Amino acid sequence: MKKLSLTIFISTLIFGAATASEHTSKFDASFSSLDSDGNELLVTQELDRASLAAYIDDIDTNGDSSINLSEFNEYVKANPDKFSEDVIASVNENSVEDAVSEQQVATAENSDMLSAVIANFEKADTNKDGTLSSSEVSEANMDGNFSEMDTDSNDALSKVELENYLKQKGSR
Repeated sequence: MKKLSLTIFISTLIFGAATASEHTSKFDASFSSLDSDGNELLVTQELDRASLAAYIDDIDTNGDSSINLSEFNEYVKANPDKFSEDVIASVNENSVEDAVSEQQVATAENSDMLSAVIANFEKADTNKDGTLSSSEVSEANMDGNFSEMDTDSNDALSKVELENYLKQKGSR
């Protein structure tokens, strides 16, 4: 009976230790919870609290001795076995939000640029004929190759040609 009790006790200890080591081997701290000063960078002192300081050289891809959100997210994606499911889910959610946000900013910037150029079209059209000549484009300091902008090769740039050129240039 003593052997059986001792065997059960040892098995319980081993199972408990194995379960505990599995649980503690995954980091469960998110970027925002680690960023104690709120400066959107993680430094060694902040990583020490989560026992991640040993990985700073692996995570810090730009070599500035700190970790930004992008570097943290990329490391989590590349090493999901080291992080809890909650951290992985948070990183995946942030990545989708960041991509949508970047696209919205790019679209807004292109739209604002396009509106500004079109508004200046009238000012650049010094002879008021509704088109821009090569010299009017030069005088207005518009960037671009006039022959590329003038798609119908009539030596006159219409608003539509200018809009199309800028949209094409913005999508590159």
